[in-house]
Amino acid sequence: MPSTVFETATPDPIAYLDRVAATDLGRSYKRRMLDELDIHPGQTVLDLGCGPGTDLASLAEAVTGTGTVIGVDRDPAAVEAARERTADRRTVTVRLGDIHDLPLPDHAADRARTDRVLQHVADPAVTFYIVVAES
Repeated sequence: MPSTVFETATPDPIAYLDRVAATDLGRSYKRRMLDELDIHPGQTVLDLGCGPGTDLASLAEAVTGTGTVIGVDRDPAAVEAARERTADRRTVTVRLGDIHDLPLPDHAADRARTDRVLQHVADPAVTFYIVVAES
């Protein structure tokens, strides 16, 4: 009898991320993430590896209309989805880019976050240092 715990076919990556974020555990995790970031109105927040923009709206609400949210992802399909989802939010921009070579000047943000991104990079420790030290 096949397991019902694991998916047997590779799901659409955007649909999968949306589905996981909509679970009770996903929503709880997202609330905790916002609390830990301690975002204030007017700040600039980076979402590194923003995917389809799942968290961009909540980050935009936290910085209010006086702040900025910048999503960065290396997947063109995810960037397009994130841009479509945030088209009505003037404080959000989404950029195609790589976490190793951010399309931003040094010290461009007050807060930066990653979520499941470091598993996709060649050297997570170096990448984490670059993001934290230069942001």
